[in-house]
Amino acid sequence: MAKYIMSPYLPHASPKKDGSQPSHRAGWALMYSKQLQAPLIHNNEIPDDCDLLYIEPGMEFSGELKSFNMALSGKMWNSLYKRMKRIADYVDRGGKIVTIDHTIDGETVKDWGERLYSRKRNYDAQLLKGKADETFGQLFPDDVEKIKAGTQAGTPSIHQKDIKSSKLTLGDSHALSAWLEGSKCSRNDGLTLNGAINRGFDEFIEKMNIPEISHIRLYMGNIDLRHHLLRLNPQVDDANKEAKHLARRYVAEALRIRNLYRIPKMEIVELLPVEHEARRLPKTGFYKGHPFYGSAEDRMIVRDTFNQELRHLQKEYKGFELIEWPSEYQHCTEFEIDVKDVSGTFKDYEGPIVFKPGMLRFRVMEKPHSVHVAPDFYLWSIK
Repeated sequence: MAKYIMSPYLPHASPKKDGSQPSHRAGWALMYSKQLQAPLIHNNEIPDDCDLLYIEPGMEFSGELKSFNMALSGKMWNSLYKRMKRIADYVDRGGKIVTIDHTIDGETVKDWGERLYSRKRNYDAQLLKGKADETFGQLFPDDVEKIKAGTQAGTPSIHQKDIKSSKLTLGDSHALSAWLEGSKCSRNDGLTLNGAINRGFDEFIEKMNIPEISHIRLYMGNIDLRHHLLRLNPQVDDANKEAKHLARRYVAEALRIRNLYRIPKMEIVELLPVEHEARRLPKTGFYKGHPFYGSAEDRMIVRDTFNQELRHLQKEYKGFELIEWPSEYQHCTEFEIDVKDVSGTFKDYEGPIVFKPGMLRFRVMEKPHSVHVAPDFYLWSIK
């Protein structure tokens, strides 16, 4: 049985000509590709030998929305037609579909045919205005009905809790970049370390359906550093005290979990180096209208304090291992560069950019702008 993974709506970005993969969004599908041993199609044709197709709609997908959560216009309709036509033809020749990260029940989560019908009115309006051509309309009704038949209520689905493994990676959205190969991944977008400790790590672990955990990797805290430690404690000394306290609470909770589940091996990933504040972020990465709180220099200090406290606690308790980010991800010398010569910066950032030793290199981060590391710089191989 030949199986593959694809996204029918937002395609997973194909690697660049040099083989690099800058898209964090594609990283989630690449992880599933390894777990399921199914190659990622990216934006290509479904191979003729495919008889099991996994539909992975993207990290930002919400199954409970009736439609798609992105506006379409112009030639984008034609691109969507091409991908949906591939699925219709695949279903027509008897191919089977398994959905990833969403279960189609026909009520709260609709089949993909219904999602297309929900877009028809918007498409027709653009067609009348000359803002779209007739290509996308050719899907209706025959091909859309085929897609409905292939993704109807009861279509098999798979989630991270269904992956067979005794290992677990647990964290926020950054957890993907530190995924432990062969493990399940409990990725909780927007989760702060403080919030996870308050709720208890076992709340997340219990959802993952692991009878006996052999190895767990924890990676949280970057959101606390970016948005909260210096917002709540504007003075660096105060923020450092809170960072030490947070690190101690982190380790205490980690060791509690280790003892509770009798986990033989536990790892904690240190906080990622801080990037220069000129680095542009999408509004989804803002908190209360701000991309970060505290200067990059101040956040670097607090980050180092947090990581140093983790190292101290690791030596003291020896109940876990620490994972560091490669030193080559950081600038090793101070230098100045004109903002016009750096891509991925805020448009209103004025003056030259002064990169300090220890700052995260922009090339390590997802393109064109994001808080995440690009897949080529994950702690696991995407190849």
